[in-house]
Amino acid sequence: AGTGEQATVGELFHNRRDWTIHALGDDWQLRPRHVTDVVWNGRKRVFRVRTMRGAEIVATANHPLRTVDGWTLIENLGVGDRVAAARELRCFESRRHTPCAVTQHAQAGASTTFASENEACSWADGTRDCARYSNESDIVWDTIVSIEPAGIQDTYDLTVEEDHNFVAGSLIVHNSHSTAYALLAYQTAYLKAHYPVEFMAALLSGDIPGRNFKRKDSLIEHIEDCARMEIEVVHPNINTSDVDFTVDDKKIYFAMSAIKGCGGGAAEAISDERKKNGPFKTIYEFCERVEASACNRAAIETLIKAGAFDST
Repeated sequence: AGTGEQATVGELFHNRRDWTIHALGDDWQLRPRHVTDVVWNGRKRVFRVRTMRGAEIVATANHPLRTVDGWTLIENLGVGDRVAAARELRCFESRRHTPCAVTQHAQAGASTTFASENEACSWADGTRDCARYSNESDIVWDTIVSIEPAGIQDTYDLTVEEDHNFVAGSLIVHNSHSTAYALLAYQTAYLKAHYPVEFMAALLSGDIPGRNFKRKDSLIEHIEDCARMEIEVVHPNINTSDVDFTVDDKKIYFAMSAIKGCGGGAAEAISDERKKNGPFKTIYEFCERVEASACNRAAIETLIKAGAFDST
C-alpha cells in the first residue's frame, strides 16, 4: 500500500520485513494497515475463485470473502454471488494518495458491478447502510464466475492491525485475529510440552494427505523433529503399524498409509484383518488372509521394501 510493490503471502513468510497492505474500513474506504504477523497454516486443500472482472484468489474453503451479506466462507459461495473488490488500489506514501503500479479497477468495463445508491439500498433490506454500495466507496461488487479445486498447497494467514482484513487478488478477504493464533499457540505448546509423543504422532498423521514424494515434505521434517526430541519412531511393521501413526510404550509406530505405494485402502485392509484374526506369521499367510483387491502385488512389494515384513 505504501509503494505499490506486490508480494505473495508465502514470500512475506519466508522473507520477513515491514509491510503495509490495503484494508477496508467501516466507512468502506481503503486505507494502509500494517501487517503484524504472517503464519504458516499447513498444507491444505485450496480452491481458485475467479470473478467476472478478472480477479482471482487461491484460498482454503473456510476463508471468508466480503459479500453483500457480510463475511462469507468460500465453501458457502457459488457462481453468481457478489463479492467486494477494490475499485482502485492507491499508494499511500504521499498525501495525494495517487494511483500506483498495483491499480486494479481504475477503469470500469462492461462487467463492472457499480450499483446506483437506490438499487443498492434495496439490497440492504431497509438498513439504510448505503455507503458500501455507493460509487463514493472504494469497492465495487464483482460476480463470481468459477470456484475450482486447486490441489493441496502451503497456506498462510496474515494478521493485520485494526481492520483485520486485506486486499488479495483485488478481493476483500478476512484475516484470522492474532488472539485466535495466540490461543492456538498456547494449546499446541501445552500439548507438545506435556504430551510430546502423542502430539507428534497426531502431527505426523496430519501430514499424510499432503505427502510429496518428489521432495522433502513436512512429514520428513517432523520425523527429524522427533529425533531431536529423542522420540523413537518405529519402522513400519505389518503386525504393529496401523493406518495412521500410533503411540505405544512412549514410541510412535510408523503409519502404513504414509508409505509410498501402499495407500489408505491397503493399510485399512491389513489393520482390519490383523485386529480380527491376530498377527501375521508369514508372508504366505498374509497373502491368504488379506484380500488381493484391497492390497495388491504392488502394495505388498512396497511394504517389503519399507521393511514391514522383516518380522515375519
